[in-house]
Amino acid sequence: MSAGERRQQIARTAAELFEQRGYYRSGVDDIAEAVGVAKPTLYHYLGSKADIVAIIHEDVVGRLAARLEHDTARKADPRVALREFAAGTLEVLETKTGFLRVAYENQLELPKTVRGEAQRKRDRIEELVQVQIEEGIRRGIFRETNSRLAALFFLGMINWSYHWYRPGEEFSPGEVCEHVMSIFLDGVAVRV
Repeated sequence: MSAGERRQQIARTAAELFEQRGYYRSGVDDIAEAVGVAKPTLYHYLGSKADIVAIIHEDVVGRLAARLEHDTARKADPRVALREFAAGTLEVLETKTGFLRVAYENQLELPKTVRGEAQRKRDRIEELVQVQIEEGIRRGIFRETNSRLAALFFLGMINWSYHWYRPGEEFSPGEVCEHVMSIFLDGVAVRV
């Protein structure tokens, strides 16, 4: 296993532990035990819990920002771009337990060396969602609305889902995505 793969494994295990016990109640000893390595071995791969937060944040926010950048650059239908963003967020919830919670709730734990870039990526996501909404208005797909407020509303709907969504329980990621999109789009769609 490469060092990068080992760091990802540690991040996944730590995120699951943080989801169960909380970030502040999970120590480095707990993480090392959950991963099945000695504490010095853990420090060989990562210097601190904050480094784990950085890996998780980049995995989540970096991936979602890249998806939106791609859809914006190719001038995708704004409905498709927003659906892809929602689906990507729910995919993280489904496949990477705890990642979304850590990325959003533990931002202040990020190492100072990456905080600025992390904030820029979160800001870029917000900006790109707003761009998609403005493009939908321009194309006549969405009604005239405050694009900033609509973007914040959309992000709030989808990003808050980590508080209540549990993989394998009541709803599938696809059901949640379609419901979010239906509620959002029915609120901004042009009335015929």
